[in-house]
Amino acid sequence: IVHLQQADLNETGGKIYNLSTGGIGINTNYPVARRERLTLAFHLPDTIGLVQAEGEVVWRQFNGDTPGHDGPLFTAGIRFLTLDETSRKAVNDYIRISNAPS
Repeated sequence: IVHLQQADLNETGGKIYNLSTGGIGINTNYPVARRERLTLAFHLPDTIGLVQAEGEVVWRQFNGDTPGHDGPLFTAGIRFLTLDETSRKAVNDYIRISNAPS
């Protein structure tokens, strides 16, 4: 789960479906616009630290026009603009561990 704060201080949420050191992909029912800047906060699975960042929506897709659509209304890619060193390390470590061979 990711908590999003828009420039007008409206708080929304979404679900992360993709994470990289450069940004995240999210599914949400709240409208987000291309080039919109957001404040992000999320916990990585099995960790206690909170990742906080500022990001920019680089692409988005509206899914609500799909016949029989039951999922989230929007899918979006958000590029990290700022990510403090502690959060960057946590994301890097999580990705490294998640991608390690079993």
